[in-house]
Amino acid sequence: MEAWLSCRVSSGMFSSEYAIESASYDGSGFSLFAPKEFVSLAGQEPNGKAVPGWLRVELGTSAGELRLVHLPQEAFGVGNFATVRMSQLRQMQPAT
Repeated sequence: MEAWLSCRVSSGMFSSEYAIESASYDGSGFSLFAPKEFVSLAGQEPNGKAVPGWLRVELGTSAGELRLVHLPQEAFGVGNFATVRMSQLRQMQPAT
C-alpha cells in the first residue's frame, strides 16, 4: 500500500529528479534524490528554494503512532527505510 510523506522539495542535480528533505519520527532529518514521478508539489516548482511537497512511499508495519516506510531511493543516513509519525503521511488519491 502506498501513501504520501510530507517533505520539502528542491531542484535535483538532474532535470528528472528532485532533492527531498524529510524527518524521521524523532525529528532527525534525512535527504534523498527522488525521480519526479514519486513527488507531488504542494504549489509551485522549486526555483532555488525548497517548497512543500509529498513523496510517494510504500507503507510497512506500524506500532501505535509510528509507521515504517520504504523510500523510493536510498536516503543519506537512513538507507531505504525510515520510521515516521502517522501525522506525516496522507493516503494516496485513487486514480481516475
